[in-house]
Parts: sequence; structure tokens; C-alpha cells
Amino acid sequence: MSFKPAISLTSYQLRLLAVLALINFVNFADRQAIPPLVPLIRDEFALTAHTSIGLYNPQRCIVDAFRLRHLEGLEPAVEALRRWLRRRGSQPAELLAMARAFPKAEPGLRSALEILL
Repeated sequence: MSFKPAISLTSYQLRLLAVLALINFVNFADRQAIPPLVPLIRDEFALTAHTSIGLYNPQRCIVDAFRLRHLEGLEPAVEALRRWLRRRGSQPAELLAMARAFPKAEPGLRSALEILL
């Protein structure tokens, strides 16, 4: 008795199925890897158990990096901006619109955008 599949798949369909399975596995593995790191992150940044760690969207993180550049320096903010600008669909106008709500961030961000663009 031999096994015969009910549906025959083309090589493209098999590759697509393999890619989707890999994406699903990476998504699962990512969700399993982060929670054990939370205590290490809290220790590294001296956070208490009552301190929440939150990330918004990339634009807000960039604005915050420019707003807090006096604490961490300008390099991380500029590098984050540079990486964001390389992403497809990045809209510098939206970033500047958000930065207007943070007066300490807008001038530095505007200058960096003028240089990078």
C-alpha cells in the first residue's frame, strides 16, 4: 500500500508553504525569547517592578531620542533617524508633525533631516 497525497503541490507552492512555516516559527520563537529578558533589562536600567517599559511607534521613539539627546548623546538619535529614513514608506513630514508637540526635539530633528535629506 503506497501513500498518495490528495492534492499535488507545485514546487512554488511548497516553497511558499515552507516560508510561511518559517515565519510562523520565528514569530513563536520571538514571543518566547523576550519575556525571560525582561528581568535583565530591568536590572540594566535600574527599573523597579512597578516601572512600565513601553515603546510606541518608530516615529515617537525617534522624537524621544532627539528630545533626550542631552542624556544619551546625539549619535543614537541620528542613527535611529537614518535607519527609519531607509525604510520604505517613511514620511519625514509626519515625523516633523509629531515633533512639533515636543519643542526640545523639533530643532535638532529638523537639522538632522536637512542634513540627511
